Amino acid sequence: MLKVENLHASVGDKEILKGINLTVKAGEVHAIMGPNGSGKSTLASVLAGNEKFAVTEGKVEFLGEDLLSLPIEERSRKGLFLGFQYPVEIPGVTMANFMKLAVNEQRKSRGEEPLTPAEYLRMMREKSAIVELDSKLTSRAVNEGFSGGEKKKNEIFQMAMLDPKLAILDETDSGLDIDALRIVATGVTRLHTEENATVVITHYQRLLDYIVPDFVHVLYKGKIIYEILELTIEECMYFFEAIPKIHRKLKTLFDVGLGYVKIGQPATTLSGGEAQRVKLANELAKRGTGKTIYILDEPLGGVDPASRDYILKTILKNFDENATLLISTHMISDIEKILDEVIFIDGGEIILQENADE
Repeated sequence: MLKVENLHASVGDKEILKGINLTVKAGEVHAIMGPNGSGKSTLASVLAGNEKFAVTEGKVEFLGEDLLSLPIEERSRKGLFLGFQYPVEIPGVTMANFMKLAVNEQRKSRGEEPLTPAEYLRMMREKSAIVELDSKLTSRAVNEGFSGGEKKKNEIFQMAMLDPKLAILDETDSGLDIDALRIVATGVTRLHTEENATVVITHYQRLLDYIVPDFVHVLYKGKIIYEILELTIEECMYFFEAIPKIHRKLKTLFDVGLGYVKIGQPATTLSGGEAQRVKLANELAKRGTGKTIYILDEPLGGVDPASRDYILKTILKNFDENATLLISTHMISDIEKILDEVIFIDGGEIILQENADE
């Protein structure tokens, strides 16, 4: 039904979506989670056609058509629905007239006759009951004077009236108390069929206690987490450039020659040399602002000569006059060129401590 490939989107010079891949099939419920600023609402807005966002790369297919080439109203006619995080008020336009126009426009696009007044009123009663929407609200202006819960119920009521193929619900649970949340979520579940699909965007697990998803995607800094795990350490350095703590650790892994390793590669698949480099990077990442002691336990054990030389060069490159390095090893000849002092231990006691040159 929906296929998103390598989607990039920006606002001005700021890139927000950085290569989203997502496939949604009929009958499925997908949940998209993630912290503020991760790109969840931007993804929903881009799919709905918000012109504030510029798509700079990628493609989106909806029911086999190029979604990005369609204007907003045509996307709606094709069966795409967006439930807003912050529903807007439309003074002077009653809910009844608003929905009547929307429903009949949908029917017109499908070559169907407009509903008669009796048919429309019957439909409104049936659909409003799904979300326990007070019938008095339909005679008032759209969302004007509605409470937060009433606005969110109204969004799902509109969804029920329009019967979309794909509903994207952008944080529908925000601002709802537990009773309103239950009503809204139950309404969404009742509207779900094997012929339609739902994408739920949320911060909270509580919504997913009512709307049980088939798939959960976690967005972070404009990418879905499982895609981040496919990036190399070198690529992730760019991705996390704005987060110093993470960037520093990635830079340290890069400095020990692991820039080519994928961030999601299982530790058990690393070679002996790579595993030792990871250990070294962990120590380097702890670098303090004052005097620091680094303890490396057999850093050259089980590594090939090329990795051994690289590790030694990295050690020399990253340790300065404020650092003290303590290395435990069986093979002193491997590291003698970088030593200042040698300590021999046997039986739990120091038996010799000499200057390295001696």
